[in-house]
Amino acid sequence: MSHPPLLCSGDTIYITAPARALPIDEVQHAIRSIEKFGFKAVVGSTIGTSFHQWSSADWARAADVQTALNNPEVKALFMARGGYGCVRIIDELDFSPLHKYPKWIVGFSDVTVFHAHLWSNFRIVSLHAPMIINFKENTEESIQSIFHQLLTGKGSLSGTVGLPGVAQGPLIGGNLSVLYSLLGSKSFPDLRGAILMLEDLDEYLYHIDRMLYALKRAGVFEGLAGLVVGSFTNMHDNQVPFGYSVSDILLHHFAHRGIPVAFEANIGHHTDQRAFIHGADAVLEVDSIGNWQLRWQLT
Repeated sequence: MSHPPLLCSGDTIYITAPARALPIDEVQHAIRSIEKFGFKAVVGSTIGTSFHQWSSADWARAADVQTALNNPEVKALFMARGGYGCVRIIDELDFSPLHKYPKWIVGFSDVTVFHAHLWSNFRIVSLHAPMIINFKENTEESIQSIFHQLLTGKGSLSGTVGLPGVAQGPLIGGNLSVLYSLLGSKSFPDLRGAILMLEDLDEYLYHIDRMLYALKRAGVFEGLAGLVVGSFTNMHDNQVPFGYSVSDILLHHFAHRGIPVAFEANIGHHTDQRAFIHGADAVLEVDSIGNWQLRWQLT
């Protein structure tokens, strides 16, 4: 495992939109927050532009991300928003500059493509965190969690609903739908010995079950050390109900594995979500009545 250096006051943060578009006026609040925390914000060429449902054509989005990867002054890339688009450019990017100019990749949702790809191919950690579009609406604690972890390299979450056990391993995961879409590619992470974090948005309940069955049948859950369940927001059902909640579905797939499972983690598509360091060494402890604590840090 390798990780970028922790940020220092005055470091440069580059804002780019590798997926959907974000108008320039919607970036200003985030820039003020970045500056308040003592950093310099640089806006990339994909901010304030649009091409169909994306910020720019594939080549232009890739070029903007590559510009930041190549720049030795840039210490972190803050992704503007998700949606869909990261997978269209991931194979066009040259990540080799990160060996010489390491930097943090920051975002979530569709940015799960970047987190998974960096871990799978280079064992580089990154930050699963709110994005530029979230700065205005998210809670102060949510935004603070981004900078706290970029400055300290550690974090924690806790809750009161879980299945007992103890697990230790790298904290891996993100958006379930995006991970599912990477199955069979060089970007899908090896989950053996890992603590898997999952969240999702705007899916049908049976889709959640189908994705988990596909992952299970592919064998990727074999050797999994633990599971942490974030928010599954705005789930849908059919006119004929599926019959099981998200929790029911997850218990069906993981309760028999004898691993600790933590529910209701403050991760995902909601305004108080917290950041976590993807790939960091983590410990998950769930007691006999379901109280759990998750801690992670860079080593």
